[in-house]
Amino acid sequence: TYPYPSNATIVTYYFDVDDDLETQGKSIVFYEGKYYSSKGIDVTLDNTDFLVSASCSGVVKSKINDPVYGLTVLVEGPNNTLFSYSSLSSSSLKEGDKVKKGAVIGYAGECAFGTSLKAKHLHFEVFYNNKHINPLDCFNKAIGDIK
Repeated sequence: TYPYPSNATIVTYYFDVDDDLETQGKSIVFYEGKYYSSKGIDVTLDNTDFLVSASCSGVVKSKINDPVYGLTVLVEGPNNTLFSYSSLSSSSLKEGDKVKKGAVIGYAGECAFGTSLKAKHLHFEVFYNNKHINPLDCFNKAIGDIK
C-alpha cells in the first residue's frame, strides 16, 4: 500500500543504474557539498502537511530523531522486510507498537538531507534482507512477493 496520498508527487526517486537518465537525474541528492544516490523516494504534496500511513502491517522497531533524516519510524514487516518512514513532523508511535496496514505512522515534515526539496515531504525506504530495494517495486504486491 502507498504510504502517502494518491495526489502526492514523487520528487526524488530511488537510484537504479538501469533507469533512464532523466529518472537517474531525479535520483541524486546534493547534501553538504556532495552528491548521493537516493536509497528511497521523497514524496510531497504542495508543501502541505499530509498523513503518512503504514505500507504494511508490522511492529515499530525504532523511532528516532535522526540529525540527517529527521524523525524516523522503522516498521518491521513479515518476510524479512523493513519500512522506513523519515522526515516526519510528528508520530505518536513508540517502539514495540503494532501497526496495521493503512494505520497512521505520522505526518510529513522536513529534514536536513531533504533541504533542497524546500518542502514538507516523506522520505520512504524499503529493505529486504537488510538491503535497500526500490519502494516503487513493492507497491500493490503481496508481502511474500517483495524481494
